[in-house]
Amino acid sequence: MRILVVHPRMSVMGGGERVAIHSILAGLKAGHRVSLVSEEFDAENFEDFFGCEGLFAKVDMITYTPFQPFVGKSMLLLYQRMIHHSTRIRKVLSTRIGFDLVVGTQDIGYVPNVPVPIIQYCYFPEYFSHLEARPSSRLWKLYYWPARRFYRNRVQSVGRFIAVSDYTRDFVMRKWGRDSETLYPPCPVETYSSVQAPKENIVITVGRIVPEKRSEMRPTMFPLSCHR
Repeated sequence: MRILVVHPRMSVMGGGERVAIHSILAGLKAGHRVSLVSEEFDAENFEDFFGCEGLFAKVDMITYTPFQPFVGKSMLLLYQRMIHHSTRIRKVLSTRIGFDLVVGTQDIGYVPNVPVPIIQYCYFPEYFSHLEARPSSRLWKLYYWPARRFYRNRVQSVGRFIAVSDYTRDFVMRKWGRDSETLYPPCPVETYSSVQAPKENIVITVGRIVPEKRSEMRPTMFPLSCHR
């Protein structure tokens, strides 16, 4: 089987990229041919960062020029990025045929329109929805209306959704009317299994400081969870 993993922004090097790594590894372990479509990125630095040396030598790399916004922090940044990636992906895949399965491990807006089964790993559908809670919500709704229409059009082409959590699964159902399977993101616990040190009652959280992650709630929520 030929599997295409779609993850345009590998350079982010966060949790989503860990999902892409394990999706690739699962395909290779099962004996399938795996291709990755992404904008150009520093593969050597990526492998060193995630401890997956030699991974991309086993993968058919399909890359294109990285996204560069026309205007710095313009309100049209979202649409510039969507147009860039969708057109570049369509172009690089125009000469590639024969895929049996497409696995999207980043945003659903990047999933190509291809006549093969598609599986989409979903972190948070319509990730921009949290912005509607701001006072100028009507403006945000108007601004994101085309993107929302585009996203929901792409939903129709996806055969199966995988949700990062039960919360996301519920959100996918409410927003898109589609059920999904919950599959928690991979964590390389084996990396630390050999550490010989006494355990402590400490909670460590690692992640980007962005509004949708609600990082400000963690200091108050963790103590409550520990007392349950």
